[in-house]
Amino acid sequence: MRSSRWTLFRNRSFLFYWLGYLLSHVGDSVFLIAAAWLVADVTGSGWMMGAYFMCLGIPRVLLMLVGGVFVDRMEPRTWMLLSDGLRGVVMILFYLLIVDGTPSVWGLYVIAVLFGTVDAVYWPAANKLRQRVVARENYSQANGVLVGSMQMAMIAGPVLGAALLALGGTGLAVLFNGISFFVSALTL
Repeated sequence: MRSSRWTLFRNRSFLFYWLGYLLSHVGDSVFLIAAAWLVADVTGSGWMMGAYFMCLGIPRVLLMLVGGVFVDRMEPRTWMLLSDGLRGVVMILFYLLIVDGTPSVWGLYVIAVLFGTVDAVYWPAANKLRQRVVARENYSQANGVLVGSMQMAMIAGPVLGAALLALGGTGLAVLFNGISFFVSALTL
């Protein structure tokens, strides 16, 4: 039987997975804009912003390999829930640093390392879970939908982040991001 192009979207598990995946990507994009804006505002230094993104990226890269091993030993949905929940908590901590006054550069760096660490397990878990919620004959379609969604999030997220920055400052953008991770966890 030939599957229609809408078969994938009739799969309730995939729809919730896709929604969580999309929210995580939008949240990441909003976070990157908000964090860059805040680091530039606090430090006035491009070098410090680069160091901030290194603090974010290094744990993510190093631990993603280890995260894949952990995901293979435990239910990927559990790891995604844990990662989304912890990323939400890190964003709430970030929000509290912001509303408490001008955060220190070191506080920003700690947030970056924490976020990069808990983010590292999400992506291997998301890839593993995808294999469980999508039938093999729909893998290509699912990958196309997810990559397209990621690209849309990479466009819409910074626009949304900039709008949130304009409306309520960095705190609002970071709070939105934290909420996006909690909602993403609920979709799982």
